Amino acid sequence: MVGGFVLSLIVVLSSKALMSDATWNEWGWRVPFILSLALLAVSLWMRFKLSESPVFKAMKAEGRMAANPFVESFTYPGNKKRIFVALFGVAAGLTVIWYTAMFSGLTFLKGPMQIDDTAAEVIVGIAACIGMSFFVFFGALSDRIGRKPPIVWGYALTLLLLFPCFWAIGWVMQPSLALAGPGIKIIPGTLQIVVIMGALITLSALSGATYGSVAALLSEMFPPEIRYSSMSIPYHIGTGYFGGFLPLIATWIIARTGNPYSGLWYTWAVVLMALVVAAWGLKSGLPRDFDAHG
Repeated sequence: MVGGFVLSLIVVLSSKALMSDATWNEWGWRVPFILSLALLAVSLWMRFKLSESPVFKAMKAEGRMAANPFVESFTYPGNKKRIFVALFGVAAGLTVIWYTAMFSGLTFLKGPMQIDDTAAEVIVGIAACIGMSFFVFFGALSDRIGRKPPIVWGYALTLLLLFPCFWAIGWVMQPSLALAGPGIKIIPGTLQIVVIMGALITLSALSGATYGSVAALLSEMFPPEIRYSSMSIPYHIGTGYFGGFLPLIATWIIARTGNPYSGLWYTWAVVLMALVVAAWGLKSGLPRDFDAHG
């Protein structure tokens, strides 16, 4: 997900660099969308080349396939609770943290902070590249200490640091905003870039703590017979609705209040919900496959 975001920024910045501002504003902004069709073809080719897991192959050979995985996801003993925890305690929380760090961060820089569009995209892109290392780190850490601790602590720290990270950006940009006046785009100075990068990398680290182990965690939560459907339901609802509606809801809150920071309350509330559900519903201990703990 982070890699796709970084790649999209690279495509946009490369396209802008190859044409004038007038051309970009007139029709050039469509080029990245056209190029995405080629990436879609590559992703489909990769998907068709993937082989099934040994567990799936063994179940198929033994005739243990679910007749209707979607229905059985809700009828399998104990699975409703697992889906509930996966949706409200995992997918919803980690998604809004990542969306806030990347998309809300970029919108905040371009909008209220009046930073030049290209400069903002470069800053966020570099922060995202650095932040990718945290996904690997926390994924590996969860193999050693369990899936639950990084997620729970990541949520708790997000509640403490979310507003301060954005306040820090606003504080360091305030002198330039006062001098530039409304509507004037700003190229931030070195100190400003350092503070902005620090805030965005902090948010990326929190995203990595909650997102790094999600693929393994969701696989371990559900029985193999209905694993794919049971994982997909909470994950896609969490990302599609809690994350997908974040820009709309945050923008609406800001428009209602007039405060550029007020949209963060949506993220804060969802993360608080996720913290409560994850602390209650996620199993403690070292990682174990579903068959090992029922």
